Amino acid sequence: MGTKLNIYNLKIARDFRGIRQSELAKVLNFSSVSKLSKIENGLKIPTAKDLDLILKTLNFNIDFLKINFNSEIRNDFKYRSRKIGSVTKNEIEANLHISLNIIDRLINDEIDISTFNFKKYINDPINKSLDIKEIAHFFRSQMQINTLHEKELIYKIEQLGIIVLETEYSKTEDARKLKVDGTCAVTLSEIPVIFIRKYASNDRKKFTLAHELGHIVLHSFKINNRYSEKEMEEQANEFASEFLLPSNIVAQDLKFLNLTKLEMLKAKYGVSMGAILYKAKKLNSITENQHKYLIIEMSRKGWLREEPARTNLFLDSPGIMKDILKHYYNVLEYSDEDLSKKVNLNVKDFKQLKSIMFESGNILRIVK
Repeated sequence: MGTKLNIYNLKIARDFRGIRQSELAKVLNFSSVSKLSKIENGLKIPTAKDLDLILKTLNFNIDFLKINFNSEIRNDFKYRSRKIGSVTKNEIEANLHISLNIIDRLINDEIDISTFNFKKYINDPINKSLDIKEIAHFFRSQMQINTLHEKELIYKIEQLGIIVLETEYSKTEDARKLKVDGTCAVTLSEIPVIFIRKYASNDRKKFTLAHELGHIVLHSFKINNRYSEKEMEEQANEFASEFLLPSNIVAQDLKFLNLTKLEMLKAKYGVSMGAILYKAKKLNSITENQHKYLIIEMSRKGWLREEPARTNLFLDSPGIMKDILKHYYNVLEYSDEDLSKKVNLNVKDFKQLKSIMFESGNILRIVK
């Protein structure tokens, strides 16, 4: 008996191409968009001829329908990108789903999967019912972070068994303009992945990394799903704030803030002025009126869009996926053609996703 085809993957294929349902139905000469909609949603079994036509039009082969795309992608990606068009959203989500499948396929067959057993770190703080600040301190301790300005944050997150990817999300112009700093996901094999925007400043990347780590710790693996998206966003922000700026260390510094002092603290802590201001408000180090005034002043200077970069804030680069690809190319002697077949994509799509998702960063580590 042959492998079951996942017809729902047709929508992911269409989204990956950035094509609306109505546009594809027209190209296919279907009598109505209803036919394509019912096929994509599993309400109508496509004929072999229709299926072949759809796949050829989208330039996917039949093996793409054998992929199981049950990865868990955080809904906050949608929550924080409401202002972009639905086609762009769907295209980016398709890129994420396909990338997560690539990660699973490349790791499961050749790499020791126990390296990515992140769940072992969650049990202790969750079982002890620690609050969010205590959980943030627990992970600082686990990751041996003893300074405020941690320069190897990505390396230490990856040491937990979390894959970090710097990404453009998509090659399309709309997607490249997208200001979604990051999102996170858990693959079908329960490997957590953090995506961060490649062209964001390092201070923004640091808060995004901590924010998404908070989501993975607090909300992934079916943990605490009772909260609303807004509540989970606030919890992830609280985790990130305490993780990067422990209250017991920074409280004294956050009194009597002004823009000059915010710039100075940005250089000292290695995080954005916005993150410092958020922390000061949480600790009641400044009044509501002071907070509003500083926000207005930052807005007037254009610093809410782009903060002054007077200090070169160093941040390391992702290494795991670069190492895994290096392992396939140099040790196992795979070509791009071999890898594309392995992950059920054509060569052009594989190379494009590799460029968008996996080739950022410059620190290589040995794959065990």
